[in-house]
Amino acid sequence: MRTVDLARAAGVSTQQIRNYEEAGLLPPVPRTDSGYRTFDERHLKAVLAYRALAAGHGPEAARGIMHAVLAGDVAGALALVDAGHAALHEERASSARRRPPWRPLPPLPVVVLPRAPSRWTVVLPLFARRWPPLPVVRLSRVSALWMVGLWTGLVLWTAALGVVLGL
Repeated sequence: MRTVDLARAAGVSTQQIRNYEEAGLLPPVPRTDSGYRTFDERHLKAVLAYRALAAGHGPEAARGIMHAVLAGDVAGALALVDAGHAALHEERASSARRRPPWRPLPPLPVVVLPRAPSRWTVVLPLFARRWPPLPVVRLSRVSALWMVGLWTGLVLWTAALGVVLGL
């Protein structure tokens, strides 16, 4: 397979494939008589493995792991992976020690305006200043967001009507 074919299959540029080869992240690449690189399935797997390792462990650690694998040092590669996991575990633990305990957010204030005996209009606080003072009904954040999502068109229409009428 050509460089461009490998690059397309891996989702990277052809220059990135050349950079991976130069950095020693790919198995040895044979060349044709005219000097073109020829890649096979091993090279695609190596590129995909490096990209996955870089996403999880960072590019420097991934480079060390790939060098160990390509040199045949499986135990060394596994030790580097274990060290990366240990560092991630320590980072999570220290983050948990610094972070304050989780608290739910306060309820979202929503003004509910009676329009008729069986109808209600929901108005966000942003638009409530246009209406006469009414008691604020506090809903849970989930139900308030659900109602806002459900009534968005009605709320905006009501607010626009209030602006037009000077309410």
